[in-house]
Amino acid sequence: MKEVSESVIFPAFVLNNDYLEYTIHFQNTGNDTAFTVLLIDTLSSYVDLSTFELVSNSHPVVVNNYDGVLWFRHNQIYLPDSNTNEVASHGYVKYRVKLNNTIALGNTVNNTAYIYFDFNEPIITNTTNTLYTILSSTVSTISEKTSVYPNPVISQDVIVKSQYPIEQIELFDIAGKSIASYKGNASLNAALELKDLTNGVYLIKVITTQNVFEQRLIKQ
Repeated sequence: MKEVSESVIFPAFVLNNDYLEYTIHFQNTGNDTAFTVLLIDTLSSYVDLSTFELVSNSHPVVVNNYDGVLWFRHNQIYLPDSNTNEVASHGYVKYRVKLNNTIALGNTVNNTAYIYFDFNEPIITNTTNTLYTILSSTVSTISEKTSVYPNPVISQDVIVKSQYPIEQIELFDIAGKSIASYKGNASLNAALELKDLTNGVYLIKVITTQNVFEQRLIKQ
């Protein structure tokens, strides 16, 4: 399993030259001791590899970089299998990197790792995603009063429902520019046809007679 410290970052994160921190967890679930554990980590093109710093690790590790891909090699690790010693069968490496100046609003930093136990086929981790946006990452506190679905949306209509009459619905792009506005006509629900909308991340704002609801909307 792979983890990243931030799933959403904003311009201040990039301007401050902050670090993204990654953790790769591994466990020997086989039926014998593992003598070598190799982690091959594919880095996004938005990462500045020269800023790499190893933060911590569960076992002694040798780190190499081959054409922008990180290799974490645990030699003679003698990692017991989970049936023999569940607690000791775990390990991890944690590192941090900064982003380079090629990243732009709307880009997503993706990373995937491959875990090799001795000569076995690799175990592929989940892919971590970090979205660079200016849109709010929080959902309003009145989310139980208003709902937007499906999200992500592909080709079907987006349905907006509210316990209060809807006055207006606004749609903004990743840079915060208004791209569409819909009249709510005091209805408690609305259907928005977004099939011609370019794939990406948007902000939908629902203005009712009682409150304002904001949520990120993903078009696929």
